[in-house]
Amino acid sequence: MNETSKPELLIIYDYHPKEVFATKVGRHLENNGLSSVAQVIKYGAKPDRKKSSYCLRKFAVSFNPPISPVVLHGDDNHFDAAIIYRGRSKEMTRRAQRPLMNFCFDQYEENGLLVCYGRFADINPKCSIIDIELNEKMGLEAATELVERFSRYLLDLRRNKNITL
Repeated sequence: MNETSKPELLIIYDYHPKEVFATKVGRHLENNGLSSVAQVIKYGAKPDRKKSSYCLRKFAVSFNPPISPVVLHGDDNHFDAAIIYRGRSKEMTRRAQRPLMNFCFDQYEENGLLVCYGRFADINPKCSIIDIELNEKMGLEAATELVERFSRYLLDLRRNKNITL
């Protein structure tokens, strides 16, 4: 993908600089060739306050990706990773449930990774967002491979199945 082309998929890292593992994963993806699949970019806007994601959404919308931006987070929970879809509407959130749950089930079956799915419907945001909470215990290689598989999955849904999250 060249500098002037619009990214089909945007992956944002360093949204919360204290989430060091997510930042490591983002840097690794940015430096090691995920650019053929998605645009990986360091968050470059001011921080949001508390639970608001206004600045994040404004930053993401400036790239105008057709697929919901993916934001990398770090969290030490009981799962290897969690995928949280924050839809613009209840309808979009409902339509995303089956494809995202299928991805999570496939990760366990094919790779032994415990990836859980969550969803929230936000009120009147500019765009939907997909958060991936990565557990540092899974390691850098497994985390980057998961994000790469997820990116390819989202692109396949859009290109081959006419499903855009």
